[in-house]
Amino acid sequence: MHKSMGLCWLGVIAAVCIGSRGQAATLTALAVAVNDEPIAPTASVTISPGDSVTCEFYLAGWDNDFPQGPLKTYQVTIDGLASYRSGTAGRLEPLGWDVLWPLSCTASDECPAATPECAPMTGMCGCATSESCPTDYPTCAHSLCIGPDHVDYQAAFVDVNRSDFAHFGLDAVTASQPAFASLATGWGSVALIGHGPLDTGGQVYAGTYIVRASEDACGTFTLSVRLSDYETFLLLFDADDPANPFIAVPTFEPLTIAVEADGTCDAPLTVLQSYFPPRGVSLVRTHMNTISLVFDKPVVAPGAGQITIMELTNDVCAGVAGPDLSDQFEFTAIDDQVGLPRLHIVDPVKGILQHARWYRIENAGGWAGVEPFHVDVRFMIGEFSGDGVVTFADLGAVRARVPTGPSGMNDANRRHDVNVDGVITFADMGTVNQYNPTPSFPHPCP
Repeated sequence: MHKSMGLCWLGVIAAVCIGSRGQAATLTALAVAVNDEPIAPTASVTISPGDSVTCEFYLAGWDNDFPQGPLKTYQVTIDGLASYRSGTAGRLEPLGWDVLWPLSCTASDECPAATPECAPMTGMCGCATSESCPTDYPTCAHSLCIGPDHVDYQAAFVDVNRSDFAHFGLDAVTASQPAFASLATGWGSVALIGHGPLDTGGQVYAGTYIVRASEDACGTFTLSVRLSDYETFLLLFDADDPANPFIAVPTFEPLTIAVEADGTCDAPLTVLQSYFPPRGVSLVRTHMNTISLVFDKPVVAPGAGQITIMELTNDVCAGVAGPDLSDQFEFTAIDDQVGLPRLHIVDPVKGILQHARWYRIENAGGWAGVEPFHVDVRFMIGEFSGDGVVTFADLGAVRARVPTGPSGMNDANRRHDVNVDGVITFADMGTVNQYNPTPSFPHPCP
């Protein structure tokens, strides 16, 4: 008898029942069909944009980890963050996937209007309500804006009727979980009665996963799994000592999917997705302000002159270049596992930026591989309220955090360390008071 249920409890078993660990078992992914048409099982398959690939996963060799240890439990978790965008362009998607592709984030201020909430567990921009989602993806579910054709639990399944299924003929529970905002799809099985099968020296079937190449996909994608003792693992039991099971994290033999598009496979230009602070929020510290630009794929930090940083004047608004300050700034490219990195731009010393001025950060084509863009930011020391003026209300915002020592300098408080000495004291209030009052300085461009 087989039962099907949610996946999360399989990981709990691993977390609480660890006796010892090994790494000799293997997990292999093979393509067995393209667009539902069977092919000879292969670890490398070539398809066209829009095609689907049926992938099967096989376990073997757990006797190398724990001789005569029966396979009680196994779990497989696809690493969507690493897999889906591993080609040159476009992406792979789980079968049934119809969502607004999420962006990575460290704070909600970096997220676009459609997915304005930064989920701390996943580091992805997500929606909180359906009202924020665009019309093409009108429903907010699992923190994703979902389209009308989205189907959960379609991509991953275990065919329990196959004679080569790892728990065939046993009373077992199978489980699966769709790709939520973490982009992780998982499945597994637990033998309920007895301790599961012994390793007979061959491969056993462990599940099926179906992906589809997007219409703009090209290049070679690698389907990867998350290897850990709570994501992709085997749980082996000793009949003589059932209180001390053995956790085996297998070696993974991945599947490569080459997507051949008509013409050349050129990577599209990298595109700016969002930035912080947004236009209505000021840079408020005397220096060491961070401007964060979020892109749709990895970037290399530009050199001075590849992008320009200019005070925004009427002439600059009209297209006349002003003095370039970029060589006075620090540029750091911060890549994350999603492949949606940030460029952090920092003014390292006082005096680079002048109080109550606007500045334009612009790529006019000098930053190779990146689509031209410009971002305008306002520098106004002590302007915390977002109203574009410095008043006693801004002094109050700092006063509310006095005193804050180094241990209390979280992201929210750090912004109020106006003089950048690592603490918030009356000295920060004094710095703000030097600029109180400061009247509004409107954006100079029409």
